[in-house]
Formats: sequence, C-alpha cells, structure tokens
Amino acid sequence: MKHPFLIAGTILAAITLVACDPSTKASRAEASSVQPAQKPPATKPAYIVFTREKTLDQAELEAYWKEAPATLEGHPIKVLSGYGPHEVWEGDSTEGVVIAEFPSMEAARAWYHSPAYQKAREHRTKGAVYRAILVEATTPGS
Repeated sequence: MKHPFLIAGTILAAITLVACDPSTKASRAEASSVQPAQKPPATKPAYIVFTREKTLDQAELEAYWKEAPATLEGHPIKVLSGYGPHEVWEGDSTEGVVIAEFPSMEAARAWYHSPAYQKAREHRTKGAVYRAILVEATTPGS
C-alpha cells in the first residue's frame, strides 16, 4: 500500500503539470471569461398609506370594513398599522391611518385595482374622505 503522503504528492504534481501546460491555459481563459448568470434586480417593497380625513357616513365605512378583508385573499399584503394611535405633526388633522406593505409596486397596484377591492372601495369613498398614497421603498428589502 502506498503511503498517503506519496499519493497526495502525486496528485499535487499532476495538478501542477496541468496548470503549467500551455494548451490548457487557453481553455482556462475561455472558462474564466464566461460570466455567471446575473441575478434579476431585487424588487423594492411598496407601501400604501391611507389617511382618513373626515367621516361622512359611518354605515358605509362599516360596509367597507366588512368587505375589505376578503379582497386581501391571494394578494401578498402585510398590514403594518391599522388605525392605531397616531400624531399629526404637520398639516391638517387626520382621523385614522392605515399602512400596508406589498413586495412591489406592481403587487400593490394588482390588489388596489382588483375588481374585488374596487367594489369594496365604493363604500369607503362614500363613507369618508380619504387620501391614498403608494410609495416605493428606497432600497430593496427595507
């Protein structure tokens, strides 16, 4: 049986010969010039911010709140804040704020413009004056 160091030395010598062989240098250069597959650009999260400015019809708002949860099904949405305590530091007062996170602007638009949400939205717009703002994160995954 050969000694393990002798086997390792033989393998190392073979690797050295291949590395120094001019005929293999061209193929290694070609292989090193092959670019790895590029990753698609990372998508940036997007946020919809709803502010309720003034309630007009409480019954319409309650109809909206009853219908709206079903519109979320199948959409990648995460409600970060829903009518929690808030402070208005600048501008007119606001009755309530909702902030929802989506994985991208496209995902947010898909939910907002879906037939199910547009139907529920009718109650919201009859029930109160709202402002809805879609904003994209400045960096991926932030």
